[in-house]
Amino acid sequence: MGFFADAFWLHSALAGLFQVLAIVCLRGGRPYLGWTFQFGAGHGAFLAAMTAERFPLLLVAGLLYAPLVVIPGVRFARRNRLLWGIAACLVGLALVLRFAVVWGDPQIRGRPVVRDRWMSSSPLRVIGDGLILKPQWRRGRVCDWGADLRFEWTVPGGAGSVDVHVENAGPAEDWTVEEGAVDLLGGDRSRLRLRLAFPTQGGSCRLRHRPVDGPVSLLVIGGFGGDLGALEDLLDEVRGAPPDGVVLLGDMITPGDYAGLLAVRDLVDGLGSRMVYVPGPAERGGPSGAGFDVLFRGRALSDRMAALAGVAVILLDTSSGEIGLDGLTGIDFRRLLGGKSGASGVFTNRALAAPAGREGALLSDDASRQALLNKLAQWKTGWAVSTVPGERFDFLQDGVRYLGVGVRSDAVDAAIVTLHSDVVTDVNWMTVPLSSATGAGEWRRLCAFAEEHLVEGERLGLGCAALLGGVLCLAGGRWRRRELKT
Repeated sequence: MGFFADAFWLHSALAGLFQVLAIVCLRGGRPYLGWTFQFGAGHGAFLAAMTAERFPLLLVAGLLYAPLVVIPGVRFARRNRLLWGIAACLVGLALVLRFAVVWGDPQIRGRPVVRDRWMSSSPLRVIGDGLILKPQWRRGRVCDWGADLRFEWTVPGGAGSVDVHVENAGPAEDWTVEEGAVDLLGGDRSRLRLRLAFPTQGGSCRLRHRPVDGPVSLLVIGGFGGDLGALEDLLDEVRGAPPDGVVLLGDMITPGDYAGLLAVRDLVDGLGSRMVYVPGPAERGGPSGAGFDVLFRGRALSDRMAALAGVAVILLDTSSGEIGLDGLTGIDFRRLLGGKSGASGVFTNRALAAPAGREGALLSDDASRQALLNKLAQWKTGWAVSTVPGERFDFLQDGVRYLGVGVRSDAVDAAIVTLHSDVVTDVNWMTVPLSSATGAGEWRRLCAFAEEHLVEGERLGLGCAALLGGVLCLAGGRWRRRELKT
């Protein structure tokens, strides 16, 4: 199935048409033809849900599969109806239990689903490391260093139009076409739809992220230990005027919560802004460590440059309590700097400097911390943002402005940092209380996991449909026996 944006409406329309035909045939005494049309309705709805990559739609589509069990059960004899319902329940239970095994095994849940290339036989190639490919057909996710997106068609003969869907891309107006024929089509969440056209002799298409004219706003969020309800409340406060970028400063999940990483990513994607992520100890430990590398950090560069709305920043992994400067001088890092003399700001999970009385918030390794401060002074870096235990702070030291986003036990702190010409001009602090709705958080984790692992989501949707159909078939037989007695 091709994952085109228009395919959702095509599959939905076909599902609706088949459902109407199924109802007409069933009411007209044509059960077998009605059963066939009901299959078409369920299949169309399922394809639409897969195209939209939304797990709740998979469950809704599963409702249309349930009559595939009920309709034959109604037409068969009483005993066959009983056996039909029991068989459907057993099949559904087996599918749901299979999903539960994957959901409950941290080694499987923590294994990211990515691809090195779309298909071995596909003539469409991605040039560079700016895009991580996903298992779904011609989908990818922008890595956080803001590199160009370049696609190449390697086989002569032309390709017509090719659709590519890119996650974590931000609004379509933030991109400009540097080479080739590309239609930039916006999508829901922070997703970009590209329609590429290549000449008959082959060629390439290249896009570059456009810097924001005027002030740049970045939403910086501190750790909150997996409270997805509080994160959603915080994002709701800025949804009316989304920032140009979102920075998450680690410890956003409980240790080992790989599904929580997926849920955090999907919630922030819903804001429509590009996102970068600094890991904390919770993200680096356990099976979620490998998941973090693929879902957020791309090619597993420990310390890297990111470009948010044209602002060059450095993201430092201080989750181990120290900083290795090798990553700041290596070939990969210098390549990501792209010839720049340095970065305007730095984001870390642990504080590089703190005001008097808050020394406990500092990164413990003083030697590497001081070496990093010297490096930032060499680059003329003007500001640094990190998480700090307790209350937030904002102070100036040696010409560098240090912002500490507080990590508290009763609330979540965040800040909207406004930059003009790479200088912090305004800081708007935000605080939301922690949420007590744990059930909603688990539902978000389940949806995010099933959307990322579509095979498992499909298995769960079909299992629920089979269970529902079997229960309805058994219940129908019981109601029928009651009618015969009366």
